[in-house]
Amino acid sequence: NAVDLKGVDDVVVSQNVMHDYNQPDNPSADGVITVSHYGGSSLGPRRVWFIYNEMYNAESNAGQIGSLGGEGIYYIGNIVHDIGGYAFIGWSSDDATYIGNTMYNVGGGVRSRDIDTTRITNNIFGSLNFLNIIFIKTFVPQHKLLDSFIYRNLWFVIIISL
Repeated sequence: NAVDLKGVDDVVVSQNVMHDYNQPDNPSADGVITVSHYGGSSLGPRRVWFIYNEMYNAESNAGQIGSLGGEGIYYIGNIVHDIGGYAFIGWSSDDATYIGNTMYNVGGGVRSRDIDTTRITNNIFGSLNFLNIIFIKTFVPQHKLLDSFIYRNLWFVIIISL
């Protein structure tokens, strides 16, 4: 991983170029560019900002919020392309926000599973290979999708409440 955050608060990752996370020679590598996980809202990571980065050429996901990812994870103004999995994926966390990102030639746009609140605003989704946006929430979902542009895709948005 280019960035792997655990148990931290108030982090800004800005204006970086992160690429080439296809590591077939390393069986423990997951092919993910950025990861924020383990800790929950009491231990962090909390208030993490990924701003104006370029992320490309990864076999898995560009931005991943893992189990107990904490609160206030923001991806703003990033360019994400040539990713085998989702541009952004998250599960079992308090909240995630995606604003003004450009995603193209990736497997999927945003996947949110059991994140209390997900905000997706003013993003551009282009040439995605499978689902653009998927929300899966065990309880009542509090997700917002506003003013985003989707281009050349077969699938749009799926919302599943279990």
